[in-house]
Amino acid sequence: NNQPANGIVKDFLVVVRDLNDDAEDKSSQIVEWLEILKELGVSNVHFYVTKAHENVLKALKFYEEVKFVTVKLMKYPEAIDSAKLHKSSLIALHDCLYQNLNSFHIIVPLDITELIIPKNENDRTWKDLLVRTNDKRLSSSFFDIADAFPVQSVNFYVDNDNEDEIFYFLSNIHRSGDINPQGYDIKSFMSIQQVKTFNYQLPFNCLQASCVIHYVEHVD
Repeated sequence: NNQPANGIVKDFLVVVRDLNDDAEDKSSQIVEWLEILKELGVSNVHFYVTKAHENVLKALKFYEEVKFVTVKLMKYPEAIDSAKLHKSSLIALHDCLYQNLNSFHIIVPLDITELIIPKNENDRTWKDLLVRTNDKRLSSSFFDIADAFPVQSVNFYVDNDNEDEIFYFLSNIHRSGDINPQGYDIKSFMSIQQVKTFNYQLPFNCLQASCVIHYVEHVD
């Protein structure tokens, strides 16, 4: 029953379920990713870390100090083999959900290679996107029309010729000509107050009999 200290419920919480690569320095990519999320209106990003490069940990510590990132270090039991690690990573997602029940309206699981970017030039933030694409049925201050708002995905291709570029996302601009169909490799905005269990794409169970899913309008 955690309550926000100032009584203000924030809009968007992003969760990274398992950061587990200590060999590659992805600090600049993570910094770029976090700054883009900040521009999109994200209030906080939770990282669950089993291992990470020292420069990544330094970057995360900086964002912790400015209250934009929360880092939780974790370790799986040695008896869990690699085939079960994917299911075990659901522990991190649900820890984040239950710890923040009263602090945020929406939780969004993402990897550090993924972004949800509005295409309409008037949608500058995720809130703009959800309010516009749902015919104003969403209040500008609270999301109460559905339990989850899935978004169709499209694949961008990493340009190996851009290895010396400063940016990761802003340098890789070539994408597939096809939008992935509904239900394939999606990401979702999910209501923290309504979802009981979920995976990295959709809720499993909600407080009501069945989860209400409302796809975000997509314009190619």
